[in-house]
Amino acid sequence: NVQIEPLRSKRKRQIKRLVLGKLFFKLSSGFLCAGTANDRFYRMYGVPDNKLFPFAYSWGYDSLSKIYEELKPQRNQLRSELGIPENSLVILYCGRLSSEKNLFHLVDSYHRLDHDGKSLIFVGDGDLRQSLHNHVEHLGAESVRFFGFQNRSQIPKFYAISDVLVLASVRETWGIVVNEAMCFGLPVIVSSQVGAGFDLVSNGENGYSVETDGESLFLSMKQISELSQEERSQMGIRSVDRINEWAGRDLAGLLVKYVESVKGKQYARKADN
Repeated sequence: NVQIEPLRSKRKRQIKRLVLGKLFFKLSSGFLCAGTANDRFYRMYGVPDNKLFPFAYSWGYDSLSKIYEELKPQRNQLRSELGIPENSLVILYCGRLSSEKNLFHLVDSYHRLDHDGKSLIFVGDGDLRQSLHNHVEHLGAESVRFFGFQNRSQIPKFYAISDVLVLASVRETWGIVVNEAMCFGLPVIVSSQVGAGFDLVSNGENGYSVETDGESLFLSMKQISELSQEERSQMGIRSVDRINEWAGRDLAGLLVKYVESVKGKQYARKADN
């Protein structure tokens, strides 16, 4: 993770540069990069341009887009079924309840938000569930709701009822929930440690990139809360456009061309011998 590497000790970076950059990476024919952050990680350890190929997290979104179109007219009904007020500003976290997700910072930032009719919903389970419950009770943040683990067939309805997704992780190689939320027309707030933010989030356009501590998460949530419904919808439309562009890349074609070029070089070496 290129965001984390500069934070490691000099000794650890030297060892990794020796083991990865000087040995394993040199023996590899090519690398499939999960976005810009992953690409930069490999470059940091000396991998040349001609071995790097974009590939991951770029397919399978057509079905989500279709589900979004089906669920969009049911937004208010779904909110009612889940006990969430129709006019509430719904902030969604979807994923494991674990320490690297920076969830206490999310709760604290949300609690400071001065907005009538707000809701923070957690979809997922993990080691921090009870301690998060306790923290929420201590703050008296009654509009925070925990929906626990949900299977894949149920998760889309939570995207459909939400106004913004937040992923404020202190460590996140990618963050596939960002892609999924964008398919449902949501603005997204991500931390600078979330790999997906490098490629999918344009600050002020379809969301915000924030630091993992300090004021920036709160301020970005405040900005979102002060937008009109129409302005948030426009940000969501830009999310849809961006994920469609991301999914429309011909990555398989690039990979096939690279494999063919590697084979060609191997045949040439054999012929020389």
